[in-house]
Amino acid sequence: MSSGTPEARTDEVTEPRRQAEELRARADEIESRLCTGISARWCPTHGDCSCPTNDDGEVYEMDDWNCPLHAPESNHAEGALAR
Repeated sequence: MSSGTPEARTDEVTEPRRQAEELRARADEIESRLCTGISARWCPTHGDCSCPTNDDGEVYEMDDWNCPLHAPESNHAEGALAR
């Protein structure tokens, strides 16, 4: 229970936020381990590849700038690339 001081009230607000940020960081770490390899067509974290396909539906270049998996700014497969 709070003592009513401004410091106690501040702690009541900041502590849950700190805990939430810690949990979010843990969840991000777990998700990054579940992320599939760089040549993926689908990933449970990032979704579907949107790179262009040929007439057979096969991706021929994994370089679409808007692809959630293969765009240069995507962090998809960051863990696999670091190994």
